Amino acid sequence: MVSASGKPKDDAELEQKFLDAGFGDFYHKTAIAMYKQPVIDLNDKIFLDGLTILDLFYQEFNGHQLEMTGFVYRQPSLSEDEFVAARFSVSCCAADAVVSGILIQSPQAKKYPTDSWVHVKGTLRITTYEGNDLLVLQADEITPV
Repeated sequence: MVSASGKPKDDAELEQKFLDAGFGDFYHKTAIAMYKQPVIDLNDKIFLDGLTILDLFYQEFNGHQLEMTGFVYRQPSLSEDEFVAARFSVSCCAADAVVSGILIQSPQAKKYPTDSWVHVKGTLRITTYEGNDLLVLQADEITPV
């Protein structure tokens, strides 16, 4: 049974919610583990897989608390109250490194220099960026690392 908040009330319903998506056992189990955390810790062990899960299941994670560490990355299309808390991912060698991260919104965003490292805590919310729905982390706390 679903609660008034729209969140599954029991483990069986939660299992079914992520199983029905058809993304495989690993993502199914990891999504459930993340969903059950009072504050999702997007740490080194699950960073890329966690980002994938948040992308695949963005509606389910809307309203969840999250914390993570990454460097401040900016694109020209971002407003002054936004940056991406990012990491580099490498699949083979440094030449194929790509930036991956979460869009952060905060009135204080502009005070953190590009390429500086920060630890961010906040609430995930759905937004539209360049015509796509995605999760943004509305920061409650940003701490330089």
